[in-house]
Parts: sequence; C-alpha cells; structure tokens
Amino acid sequence: MIFIDYRSLHTKNVNQMIMFFNSSQEAQMIMNHLRQKYIDYDIEEDRQTYKETLEAINYIQYIIKLIVYSFIVVAIVVLSLILILWLRERIHEIGILLSIGISKIEILGQFIIELLLISLPAVILSIAVGNVLFKFIINELLKHEYSLLVTNGIEQELSAFLASYGILVTVILLSVVIACGMFLTKKPKEILSEMS
Repeated sequence: MIFIDYRSLHTKNVNQMIMFFNSSQEAQMIMNHLRQKYIDYDIEEDRQTYKETLEAINYIQYIIKLIVYSFIVVAIVVLSLILILWLRERIHEIGILLSIGISKIEILGQFIIELLLISLPAVILSIAVGNVLFKFIINELLKHEYSLLVTNGIEQELSAFLASYGILVTVILLSVVIACGMFLTKKPKEILSEMS
C-alpha cells in the first residue's frame, strides 16, 4: 500500500518510499519486481542509512572483540603472576616430585586439575547469579520495554556458558604452562639446592 499525494500521482514522481525487508535477498527480489512492473518509473535504491547502521554495528562489534581479547590477555598475565607466586611456595614439592621420578607432564596435569577444581565453585556461582543479575540489569536499563530481547533459549545460554568456560580453561592452561615453565626447565637437584 502506497500513500501518495495527488500531484505526484499524475507526475509519476514518488520522492521516497520506505520498505522493510527480512533479508537482502528479499529486498533485491522486490526491487527487481518493481523495476519490471513499473518501467516508466525511475526506481533507485537508497542504502545509505543501511550502510551507516552497518558501519556502526561493525564498529561496536570491533570494540567488543577488542575488549574481550584485552580481558583474556590481562587474565592470562594476572593468573600467571598469581601462579608463579603460588608455585614458588610449592617449589620444594616440585623438586621432590621430580626427584622421585614423576614426569613434568604429570606435575603440569596435577596443577591444571587443582585449578579446574578451584574454578568449579566460581562456575556454579556464575550460573546461579549471572543470569538473574544480567536480566535485572538489562530490564532496568531498558525499563521493561524490550524485555523480550533478553529471553534466550536454553541452547543459547548453554553455548554461551560453554564458550565462557572454554576461555577460562584456555587461560588456566596457558597460565600453568607459562608459570611452570620457569621451574620445570630446571633439574630436580637444582631446585632442591636452591631451597636449601
């Protein structure tokens, strides 16, 4: 349905018509249909608003990715420093384990399992509190007008949780390797002699 003034109807001149489409393919199909049906009319597409919106969305996505990557790098650095201090307290234990024949891989595995077990309470707390807190903050920001935007399915929430926990496990693995690399390159005799 097109609303048009009487003069434009006789001059066959429509200045602007706003249409909304679900996809770019649908928009292209409609534009081709209009061009074929109304040969006398000069039909042009104005994609400037779409391009500006797309640029803004791409810029926001870039900023979000940059922030996430920065958080990951900072998390690796901070966790590595904490692990170095934690391992310095356990250097005597590392020396004894190496001297009785336990391999470096087993020691690394032990530290990784310990950290994963320590991370479990944080994971359980984040599942319990995170979703409720997120919905509360979004609803307060949007004043309940767009509360349907935050209703995600179980599959989406599970995939987001698994992605977040995967990042945490990656940070733990990298941090343990970086922190243990300083101590496990030495021989057991060197480690024990340093302690004595």
